[in-house]
Amino acid sequence: MPLSAAEKQRRYRQRRDADPERREAYLAKERAKWRKDRDTGKKRSVSELNDRERRAKRRNWRAAQVKSRTAKAASAAIIDQCVTPPLSPEPGVEPAPGPSRLELE
Repeated sequence: MPLSAAEKQRRYRQRRDADPERREAYLAKERAKWRKDRDTGKKRSVSELNDRERRAKRRNWRAAQVKSRTAKAASAAIIDQCVTPPLSPEPGVEPAPGPSRLELE
């Protein structure tokens, strides 16, 4: 069965990040791209935005954070629901007997 686009991309990124030189080249290229976008005005820092844009960006950040937290809580809840049986005692090791009521009298 052929790979989906997401699987192809995941494998490509793993190969790229496995080689330190290739990863460094990728990161340098991304930094240069970001710097070019900053110089051309495509990207601006929050301090350079006007009040309306700043409020919108922060609103989006808050929404993304809420979404991330709910997804994390949902995955944690699924993991917590997985009930596994208790560990069985090791063979040959008997638990120490406690005092019985008959012995106490």
